[in-house]
Amino acid sequence: MGGARGRLVSSQDRKVAIELIDEACAQGARKRKACELLSITIRTIERWKTGGGIDRRKGATREIGNKLTTEERQVILDTVNSYEYRDRRLAKSFHALQIRTFTLPPNQRCIEYFVRKSN
Repeated sequence: MGGARGRLVSSQDRKVAIELIDEACAQGARKRKACELLSITIRTIERWKTGGGIDRRKGATREIGNKLTTEERQVILDTVNSYEYRDRRLAKSFHALQIRTFTLPPNQRCIEYFVRKSN
């Protein structure tokens, strides 16, 4: 059950582990030894008991601040695939984007990624 630090353990597995350790302790086993058999620490079991089995880790649920909107992506793709720029190298199209949008678009690698992904 244990393993790498920070690894997600499902709530069902947590409940089973707590029940097994409580049962072992009721029959006279030491809590530390029961936890060692499951490869988890005593502190982890205590945290699971007080937390109600809820995963309280902070995940990557935040929005990326500099992520392009769908409109911005579409402007990039329209410019790169336009008749005027489709036969040019991507570096030339990159500079055209600066002129058309009046802002600095993402770097050239980002544009190459969009073009490859859209094709």
